[in-house]
Amino acid sequence: MGSHWLLTAGRRELLWGKNFLPDPLMLVFDDDDRRIDRTRYAALQARWSTDDGAETSNEELHHLYTYQAKAEDLVARLTLQGFGPTAVVEHAERYLDDEMGSEDSFLWGDIDKEYRTGKRLLQAMLTWESRNGRIMARGESRHDRSMSWAWDELLEAFDDPRFKLALGLTRTRRSTTVTLDLTDLLLGGWLEENEIPHRTARTRVANDVTANGRVIVITEGRTDAEFLTRALALARPELTDAFSFLDFEGTSAPGGTDRVVSLTRGMAAAKVMNRVVAVLDNDTAGKAAFEQLKRSNLAVTITATRLPDVELGSSYPTLGPNGMSHVNINGRAITIEMMFGQTVLQDSANLTLSPVRWTGYNSAVGEYQGEVEAKKLIQARIRTALSAPSIDHLDEEAAEGCRRLASMLIDATAEATPALSSDFSPLLWIRERESDANVSIDN
Repeated sequence: MGSHWLLTAGRRELLWGKNFLPDPLMLVFDDDDRRIDRTRYAALQARWSTDDGAETSNEELHHLYTYQAKAEDLVARLTLQGFGPTAVVEHAERYLDDEMGSEDSFLWGDIDKEYRTGKRLLQAMLTWESRNGRIMARGESRHDRSMSWAWDELLEAFDDPRFKLALGLTRTRRSTTVTLDLTDLLLGGWLEENEIPHRTARTRVANDVTANGRVIVITEGRTDAEFLTRALALARPELTDAFSFLDFEGTSAPGGTDRVVSLTRGMAAAKVMNRVVAVLDNDTAGKAAFEQLKRSNLAVTITATRLPDVELGSSYPTLGPNGMSHVNINGRAITIEMMFGQTVLQDSANLTLSPVRWTGYNSAVGEYQGEVEAKKLIQARIRTALSAPSIDHLDEEAAEGCRRLASMLIDATAEATPALSSDFSPLLWIRERESDANVSIDN
């Protein structure tokens, strides 16, 4: 037959369910709300172990395992999650207006004609529901049957349990205690004594965002994001929706290696659920920033990578105090402009490569920083090349560059490991026990 959970506001029943708790509902509760009478539970277990047929009174089972919070606290949390009273009422009214104007309206007994607007109908439904609670009157009155049907249809249209909870709390005094009673689930074996369902719910939601949410890609600047986005679209178009690049253009966000480091660390500090990949240039500044991030206490879902070495960079023309020379610039001056082959780097008149000019000395890694000259002109050539309708229209070097950049992003994302657990995986429990070993949750 299963076991049931019940959520009440004072004596009024708002929600109920069987066997399993919906994760969205548990997101509105926290550690301080959890109540479990371990003494009474241990006494019951001891008695049952010696007498299988022992009868148990309702008083002994009353509120053995619960979550309790004031209605005003739950309203505040629901509002933060997008289920504030104003929002849910507006959505419900809009839905009812739409249904009442439909030729195949679900409403029975002409209550749409009786109330005429979604606003008036919703208020009547809330009054009716607050009177009937969980036990929907379906037998005596045609009006009750119509209200019950309309209420069920409204909640089915907005199937998140927080929607009904928020609607129910609009007719609840803010000082009222809201109780989620899990006693039957505990005694029925659907919950363990040491299980913490609100934390498990958050873990599952975080895992879902981590594994299925877009990968946030942090780059040094607008051009890097632009070219990486286009390279991915050309090389792996089926994966473009899996990544989200910082919008430097729309937000005027500052760039640079120091910004990559600070923003990546900030996302780690904020415990961003999405996987994050920080992409740095393969130059001296990028190397120093990469080492900084490696030393940072980043979550396993956040990783850093550098642009790959390029064959062309093994002997590339450079300008320094001693004039022109050909040296290996991999790790010292490789930027996004170097990723698409020599055609975009060549002067169209004499076919010479635009040289790298050595600039400042970076004492952190003991190397000079280099930057390719005529960068704006090179970027314009790259934009023209990457405007091709497909990768088959690119020259081989540019196409290979797109593939390597796409592989770099994919490999880095694979390193930003999501939690390998499904909804009811024991891995959730293992991680919770490890992270909460020293945290007391008894009340």
